[in-house]
Amino acid sequence: MKKYRKVGTKLIYLAIEENKDSNPEFVEILPEIKSYFSQSHPTDKGDNRNSVAHGFMHPRFWNQDSFEKLILDIAKLSKHARF
Repeated sequence: MKKYRKVGTKLIYLAIEENKDSNPEFVEILPEIKSYFSQSHPTDKGDNRNSVAHGFMHPRFWNQDSFEKLILDIAKLSKHARF
């Protein structure tokens, strides 16, 4: 049986737990981000980090909507970065 590391999703759950009382707007965004850490397979279309990282799909094959969604999600998160 293979064990998969789910560091990305566990960090999201940790961020939700640590911010649920103090920053509800940030917590509301985090579940949407989990899709970037979904488990990938060679047959997936691959609009997520794992597909690119594991060589299933090169980011140059993403369509414009995929990139726009990524940039929008980064922008949503960046206002909570505190730097």
